[in-house]
Amino acid sequence: MFTLRQLHAFATVVEQGSLNKAADALFVSQPALTKQMSQLEEQLQCRLLIRKTTGVVLTEAGRHLYSRARAILAEAEQIEREMRQFAEEAPLRMGGLPSLVSYFLPSFIHDLHTRGQTVEMTVADTTDQLIAKWREGRCDVVFVQDFVGGSGMLSRRLLEEPYVAVLPVSHPLAQLPSLAPQDFLTQPLVVYKEPCDMRESWLRCCERWGIPPKTVLELDANESIPMYVARGIGISFVPRMMAEHLHMPALVTKPVRDAQFCRSIDVVYTPAWERVIRQWWGAPQPAGQSGS
Repeated sequence: MFTLRQLHAFATVVEQGSLNKAADALFVSQPALTKQMSQLEEQLQCRLLIRKTTGVVLTEAGRHLYSRARAILAEAEQIEREMRQFAEEAPLRMGGLPSLVSYFLPSFIHDLHTRGQTVEMTVADTTDQLIAKWREGRCDVVFVQDFVGGSGMLSRRLLEEPYVAVLPVSHPLAQLPSLAPQDFLTQPLVVYKEPCDMRESWLRCCERWGIPPKTVLELDANESIPMYVARGIGISFVPRMMAEHLHMPALVTKPVRDAQFCRSIDVVYTPAWERVIRQWWGAPQPAGQSGS
């Protein structure tokens, strides 16, 4: 049985008047489109197109199929619009890491609210916890970090951001324009308590640097770390998006001279919410989709 994709491709060939123009409009190669049309003719067991140097000409069977295809495609588009209304009426069950919920998602959620889309938010400490909620059907969309993908999972890489060092203004290292890993990790550190993805990033870098960390305090809440750093208990690190919202005169932030001391931000979602993700972040890049 032919598919809607084949009918759409066939209709595009007819409307563009040539395989080359249709291939450009469909963002596929001309040989791939030619093969698709040949397969459609084989499935229907009749000639649909006559290929000429000036373009394509429809056979009588092709004209009949085109008139029926346009009606079928129009009906499919109407069904899709109707189903979108059901999706828009349902709450978007969203999950995210604490730092992302606080600093990355507010604009996105505000945009959804202005469109009348309700949101149910879940916050979890780790990417593994959020992926588990997604697999269990308890979340439609989850925002995670350092995601490696998985079979049958739609995901998209949204950005990469570095971690930056956070120091008291009175600290000797605060006078430097940036910190080397050796500068950073030979100091007493205030860090995130397990389980925490940012802590895992930091431990991986410590192992790669070959520098044992000097932890003086571990805290559950990300937001509380700057308060303890400002008191001079130790220095720490935060993602850049969090550093941009630190407005404490007692603190300074410094870049760390290691491009791998960073994290990636990814969204994992169910197919029903592809349209919402696409509207906000655009069409996915090939590297950003781990499965379908």
